[in-house]
Amino acid sequence: MRFARLTILAVLCGHAGADDSPTFAAYHILTSEENVGAYQISLECSNAQFVGVESGGQSFPEAPYYDPETLAKNEVLTLAAINKEGIPNSDHLLAVVHVMEQANNHCSAKLQAAANITGERITAPITVVQP
Repeated sequence: MRFARLTILAVLCGHAGADDSPTFAAYHILTSEENVGAYQISLECSNAQFVGVESGGQSFPEAPYYDPETLAKNEVLTLAAINKEGIPNSDHLLAVVHVMEQANNHCSAKLQAAANITGERITAPITVVQP
């Protein structure tokens, strides 16, 4: 009887099945290219819900543009930003995306377009990491 009470208490307090509980995580979107003046990328996560987007360091001090409806619907998220000051992207951080994720989540990004600080089209390798 005592075991049954402890089990019920654990369930009510949220400790049972904690491995299946969602957690919040931040993913950094990075590039090795230092002269990114503008970008547009698409981000997709396999087992997560998007909850927020932050700026990308000194070169991109404002949060990237995105469609809030896409964020709410948890579809592929498209981010776009402009380096208005022309500061070299020495920290390589384009944006930070916050998600509520389940186990085995994987996020990936694809570059749709990029330009250097003078406006010329460039290719910039994109990676997504969880610090």
